[in-house]
Amino acid sequence: MAAQVVSRSLPVTIGIKVAAPNLKIAHEWGDYHYGKQLAAALQRRGWVARVDCADEWQTQGDDVNLVLRGRHRCLVDAGAVNLMWQISHPDRLAGAETRDFDHLFVASDIHSRALSNQTSTPVSTLHQATDPAVFRPTVKKLNLAQSALFVGNSRKEYRTIVRWCVEQGIDLAVFGSRWTDVIPDHYVLGTHILNEDLHRWYGSCEILLNDHWDTMREEGFLSNRLFDGSAAGAFIITDPVRGLAEVFGDAIETAADPRELKDKVTYYLAHPEERAARAERARAIVMANHTFDHRADDIIAVYEVIARRRGLGRFFTDEAQLV
Repeated sequence: MAAQVVSRSLPVTIGIKVAAPNLKIAHEWGDYHYGKQLAAALQRRGWVARVDCADEWQTQGDDVNLVLRGRHRCLVDAGAVNLMWQISHPDRLAGAETRDFDHLFVASDIHSRALSNQTSTPVSTLHQATDPAVFRPTVKKLNLAQSALFVGNSRKEYRTIVRWCVEQGIDLAVFGSRWTDVIPDHYVLGTHILNEDLHRWYGSCEILLNDHWDTMREEGFLSNRLFDGSAAGAFIITDPVRGLAEVFGDAIETAADPRELKDKVTYYLAHPEERAARAERARAIVMANHTFDHRADDIIAVYEVIARRRGLGRFFTDEAQLV
């Protein structure tokens, strides 16, 4: 009897670098949950995925090093395929940093086109996304007394859409940290909502409010809350952001100033059927195009192009089998 050697590919390993300082407080950082949900989608495709907080950025040895680029730069792994996904803060990415990577994903059509003209590294658009297993319509809605909900930290500043609500007397509930002495205490219902519970709050409120950093709004980086909230079935009003209509059509409402916000809140509270129709369209758009399963497929496709070009491949050999 002859021995037959059977070869089989090893799973690709990936380290996803996020800006959360450490695991102790990672649950308070949106990019940590973002990384975990992306990792789960990659694992469903047979990859071995791990999320590294900032104190673990030095961990190397994976096939793929993926940096979720936010506020801080992360060094690359010389032995890996290095990918960056820029999800925020377009003003913080310098030209020299882009050349460290094999491919750049950018969560904005507008900034992706601009960055393509500034670097020799390949660039493609990869909008933010959601996990529909986490952000899903709630069966049993919460009894939220306020008509509008805002979930977010103050960032040590008086965020514009919250200020507009206070100025216009809009009935608002706020969850987030560092709001003390910024807005009246009665607006703040809590400092934190567990990520796994967010869908219940998003899906229970009549109006979910959203805003963007100035640079993100100007460069077309759509907030992750638009994708999460829509997947949970929320009707959303956001500040105007470039590129919104190209992704969501008219499913997401906008308000550009305090008076417009007040008028639209008043109108949509009186027209629940229109709120529901827009929320349904937004959810359909997200489910069809903007889940982490979609993003995982895009990331894998780019990796495979780079791997084939470099002749990469990791294999192991089973023990000889008798035939």
